[in-house]
Amino acid sequence: MSQACPAFRADLEFVPLIQDFDRIVYVRDPLGLFPADKALPAGLFKILILLDGARNLEEVRDEISKHLHGAALPLDAVSRVIGEFDEAYLLDTPRYREAAKPVIAAYAALPVREAALAGQAYPKDPAELAAKLQAILDAPDAPNAPDPAATQTPLAVVSPHIDLDAGRAQYGRAFNQLRAAKPRTVVILGVGHKLDKGLFCFTQKDFATPFGAVANDKAVSAALAAAAGPAAAANDFAHRFEHSIEFALLFLQHLLPRGSFRIVPVLCGSPKLALAHYSRRCFQDAAGPFLDTLRAAIRPGGETLVLASVDFCHIGPKFGHMEEAEQLQRDALLHDAALLTALVNRDPEAFWNESRKVKDRFNVCGFSALAALLEILPPCAGTVLGHEISRDDVSASAVSFAAAVFR
Repeated sequence: MSQACPAFRADLEFVPLIQDFDRIVYVRDPLGLFPADKALPAGLFKILILLDGARNLEEVRDEISKHLHGAALPLDAVSRVIGEFDEAYLLDTPRYREAAKPVIAAYAALPVREAALAGQAYPKDPAELAAKLQAILDAPDAPNAPDPAATQTPLAVVSPHIDLDAGRAQYGRAFNQLRAAKPRTVVILGVGHKLDKGLFCFTQKDFATPFGAVANDKAVSAALAAAAGPAAAANDFAHRFEHSIEFALLFLQHLLPRGSFRIVPVLCGSPKLALAHYSRRCFQDAAGPFLDTLRAAIRPGGETLVLASVDFCHIGPKFGHMEEAEQLQRDALLHDAALLTALVNRDPEAFWNESRKVKDRFNVCGFSALAALLEILPPCAGTVLGHEISRDDVSASAVSFAAAVFR
């Protein structure tokens, strides 16, 4: 009988770099179990990502042998490498789960989700941060007011969550739609990049940034978590280092009067990891009660805003591809265009069909958040405000992102 292999942890982030002419991969572990100053040689990293939970030991051995030009590799040698990965807490095994428990419990006890990236991804000083955000909103490539013909308050906005400087034009185009908005509740559908179990992740915590704390609409958050049932993550640790909600909140606090709104922070996980089958029907079956409860919680007249903080394709070695981003970019951007067309046409069947057609080859991180948005939107008109791609030459990788509005 073939020996099953554990999967590598879905909450890890991999950063390929070239050092001394050799390619290495740094591992970012949100739990801190794998040392922050350690890296994997490229060869070991390629073995690690073969451990997807579907391949058995012989299949992993055979894939490695292909890269060794067919050279025979003993099974016990592969087993030893897998054991070393487990010792380093890189695999989703009982050993890792036990080590994670006290870290997760300590975070769960905190009443406030503190800013994770202040002073790193954006200025920690409130005045400096406000100046940076205003410069993004006032930039010539980001029209500083909605279309004069668009008199209706936005029902929903799609914004990026990429680095603020890389995505400045699309951030400006998205959040300038809210200059006249006065929502009392903002539902933020973020991306659970480190969410390894569950389709959604909820929290009761208030959220703090350099601008101060924003209250969580705890009643709505609790109702959504209860409705999600088994589709909800077992804990809220995925929120700890997640930037997708944090970046969106900065703009909301900058644009809206202090204390005028509450947030409902929801992280959306990968359908490929959370669903038995990658299909709209399976998504609806799993998420149906959550979607019904969210739809019912949206108050009319602009009192509730839904904000999807998402990026689109992630291509290149940094995101698990053997090819560099340049080789994948054309097809990835065509894929984005098809998804955006389905999105603004409010056509969830076309949206899912496009993703299924390519088997999510391009790692669209915001797919489940946008799939949820499509299921809850009332009749309205959607508009794509912009779409672009940011390239990282060091890792030969790239990320695409867009802005859109629904009225």
